[in-house]
Amino acid sequence: MDINLILIFILVVVILYVILKVVTRPDGVTGILDAKIPVIVSNNDMSIYENDEDIYNHSYSIWTYIKDWTYNYGAKKMIFEKEGLEVFFTPTQNDLSVKVSTYDQSDAEMTTIPFECGISNIPVQKWINIIVSLNNKNMDIYINGKLAKTCVMSNVRQSFTSNGITLTNNNGFSGYTSKFNYLKQPIDPQTAWNIYKKGWDESNILSLNFGYDVDVVVTKNGESVF
Repeated sequence: MDINLILIFILVVVILYVILKVVTRPDGVTGILDAKIPVIVSNNDMSIYENDEDIYNHSYSIWTYIKDWTYNYGAKKMIFEKEGLEVFFTPTQNDLSVKVSTYDQSDAEMTTIPFECGISNIPVQKWINIIVSLNNKNMDIYINGKLAKTCVMSNVRQSFTSNGITLTNNNGFSGYTSKFNYLKQPIDPQTAWNIYKKGWDESNILSLNFGYDVDVVVTKNGESVF
């Protein structure tokens, strides 16, 4: 067989493999998204099914990049939300807040009692990995693979059956999100660190599999975006 045909065949296989890795994104449901535009991630996207028994205790991971903090100033800069859960940057400060709905078990009407846990001084203009792990009354928040805060709820967290998660609703924020993911269990520090080490994109595919280093730089109007 002609050596040129063999080389072309190998090149096509490599290209298809790289494309498949990027499209399927094995460690994230979504790719890089404009954080000003709302995106719905369905239960099917997250592999959540009606017979899931551990849906009450679970985790979420997402990468965020805040480009311009003044955008949508004075309003919640929503990262993702569903009924009974909001994860957002606060209206005027570069702080992260996670808000869940709880209730007092002695209350027959199950009146909703909001519970909020937050992290101050989230860096802007750089990629940050945020993980929220929910385990009964405990909430762990990881930033860049490290446990940043643990909050313990005094009441019981309400559980809602929803059709999915909405990313960056209500104009979101100026910047990007990447690799939103849902995990069907609370996570430990090692798992959080492993998620962080995988990075926000798939630009390391060639480095991991073929021995090449690839750097990706995105520019707009001649200026580096990230």
